Amino acid sequence: RPPVTAQGQHRQEMLTLLNRALIMGLKVRMVYETRSRGGEASERVVRPYHIMPYVRSWQLIAYCERRQDVLMFKVDRVREATLLDERYQVPPDFDLEQYMGATWGLMRGQAGEPVDVLLRFEPEAGRWVAEEYWHPSQRAEEQPDGCVLLKLHLAITPEFVSWLLYYGPRVEVLQPRDLREWVAREHAAAAGVYNVPQEPTGG
Repeated sequence: RPPVTAQGQHRQEMLTLLNRALIMGLKVRMVYETRSRGGEASERVVRPYHIMPYVRSWQLIAYCERRQDVLMFKVDRVREATLLDERYQVPPDFDLEQYMGATWGLMRGQAGEPVDVLLRFEPEAGRWVAEEYWHPSQRAEEQPDGCVLLKLHLAITPEFVSWLLYYGPRVEVLQPRDLREWVAREHAAAAGVYNVPQEPTGG
């Protein structure tokens, strides 16, 4: 079987190959580029367990025979992939939510212990946030003034902070205190980059 590259327009072909491997239970030999090692590429044999979209990319969760562990691979970093004739089975005790843990996003190695998080969203942003699925622990409560309280129990990651920063003044972190201070520092640093002078007041 000829290898398939995963560059740009070939992403769909790569996803098709990986989905076929998952459905048929066939191992995949692939050349993977590791971003943390300066783009170093290595050949691996993997057993696909799950394929999931994330933001603007796709992630492959698979058992890596080289590392002898279940790892996450970004599909766009797979340079080449070939279906093998060797079969495998996804372990019946593999649970995706358990594997992902209580973190927000994919940066599992950068997270601490799960904590209770309480956010207050302005009405328009809150209605939109409440309609979407973000995390297994989420609980949304609309308030009499139209604002939405979002309760979460998760391990905070930089991805979660970036998500909060996206909403700017439309969300306020009520707890925990260290997360509130983290977000405040990020907003202050961003304001300092622009250094916009205050408009003079009339009088």
